[in-house]
Amino acid sequence: MSNQWCFDMAKAPKDNTLLQLLIGHDDGDDCTGGFDDGDVTRTMGFNNFVNDGIDEWKFPGWDWCGDCITEQGCGKPVAWALMLPLPEEAEGPDEVGEQERSSEAASTP
Repeated sequence: MSNQWCFDMAKAPKDNTLLQLLIGHDDGDDCTGGFDDGDVTRTMGFNNFVNDGIDEWKFPGWDWCGDCITEQGCGKPVAWALMLPLPEEAEGPDEVGEQERSSEAASTP
């Protein structure tokens, strides 16, 4: 399954859907720039305009001075993509643990 980036932010859902985002950064992003040193950072975020009437993108950032993750990152979303769903056939931690316990019990004399 492929996931393509859309560079038209006007087409992005604004109904609180969690999305992958590419965030563009300016040289003016002082202390709270992106997670890396590039001009664009990949992260996740959402816009809740449909529900609260506030047209604002929410995404985490990094505070280089405080050396910590911030609740709101700097920069502006320049592209978005839907989050990929987990495969339905993927085994969860409980199923894996149960299989291991069954195998151990079967091999115990």
